[in-house]
Amino acid sequence: MSTAEGGADFNRVLFFFMLCVLLLSIGAIEYIYHIGLSLWIPLSSHNFVDLCSVANLSVIMFDEILHGYYIHGQSPAGLADTDSEELKRVLENEGKGDGRNRGLDPSDPKGLQCFEIYIPTDMRRRYDGLYSVPLELEIEQLQRSGQPGAIGK
Repeated sequence: MSTAEGGADFNRVLFFFMLCVLLLSIGAIEYIYHIGLSLWIPLSSHNFVDLCSVANLSVIMFDEILHGYYIHGQSPAGLADTDSEELKRVLENEGKGDGRNRGLDPSDPKGLQCFEIYIPTDMRRRYDGLYSVPLELEIEQLQRSGQPGAIGK
């Protein structure tokens, strides 16, 4: 017996297609796994939003100079100083669909409480005037570093 070279030629397009299908399949399985896992174990960000809601506390957090997040934490009871039994009752009613809309816009049927925000430069300058790190220093550092997205004056 002997083997002879031959058979099908190596097809780069088919090889690329198979690799893409394999990587997309792995990514889809991992995404479904994380979504399924988050149903039983809530993410830390969800816990923080829930804490802000129960405490009736709104928060603005910036992760870049002009970009951040706003959490419109509004308590389901409408008050921050309620006892745990009243809070439990209100949360159970909300779970049944009998609760009030706690979103920023009362006409919004979803009642969203978390928002991604972009603020104007003038607003950020006023905000920085209230706190210690001025925007001008951040802008100068970005311009000196040559990073894309550096803001001009």
